[in-house]
Amino acid sequence: RFAIAFLDSSDPDFSAQGVVDLTSVMVLDLQNNTATAARVGFSANRVLFTYDGDGQANRAVVLSQNTVAVVDLFSSPPAVDVTFPLTLDPDSSVTPVGVELTPDGQYALISVAGKSDLYALDLINHSVNMIELSGTPAAMVVNEATDQTLLVFSNAATAEVLTHDYFDVNAYDLDESMNQIIQGDDFALLYSDQTNRNDLYHLDLATEKLIEYRLQQSAVSVHLAPTQDYAIALTRSAGMEVIDLANERQQQFALEGVGVGISFSATDTSLHALLLHQETEYLYKYELYSGQAEEIELS
Repeated sequence: RFAIAFLDSSDPDFSAQGVVDLTSVMVLDLQNNTATAARVGFSANRVLFTYDGDGQANRAVVLSQNTVAVVDLFSSPPAVDVTFPLTLDPDSSVTPVGVELTPDGQYALISVAGKSDLYALDLINHSVNMIELSGTPAAMVVNEATDQTLLVFSNAATAEVLTHDYFDVNAYDLDESMNQIIQGDDFALLYSDQTNRNDLYHLDLATEKLIEYRLQQSAVSVHLAPTQDYAIALTRSAGMEVIDLANERQQQFALEGVGVGISFSATDTSLHALLLHQETEYLYKYELYSGQAEEIELS
């Protein structure tokens, strides 16, 4: 029903027509066909919505430079309910780079550029909690099944899991720093797409079990099967590695060209991976359970 529109003033092609207020966003009510300006802060750059028990969006969380604003969508007209300043020093600039909402919608978890602190904003009781982390987060995801937040860091060989009840932090030591997270139902795969980072980790968030896999080459991308029992890493130097997560086994493949994409097809009895790689005129179809493979010719 609702949409939030804002201008990207950092776009090099941006050109103002007349005088434009860069501190406001437009709240669009698509049911009543109305548009209302809400002043949220300078240079809005991201929006998340919270939902009530009926699945209806009721608040918009708007990130901007130095500020996070919460817009009450059902006030008449829609208006800012609360504004959280991310700094009290007018000479400093704080730019949010990552934001996630807890499953109950009460907290917004925000990481900022160049800082090792995580902001936990209570959207209901209007308070701010600062959580000290091991470094500047490179990636952050909220796992709904375990009601936890997982973070990894480009400059620290650790992964941290944050609980949402008391915001306790549980740290896992890694051999290498990771900067990417692939999320499963109650687990996550951690890897780095930087060169000279060959580890991949399987972290079970329910049992706190951490399994390390060593890739032959640095990963370019990692793809989780819809059945969540296999993962495929496309690696540098035209490589592919299949990881059997259930049995903790690996297979290595050499490709004709660099892998550029993976798609999965699953049934009750089969799981196929379709691989597209550069400079080839076929899809490589691989059945992960049986190991049977075939090439599907392209035009």
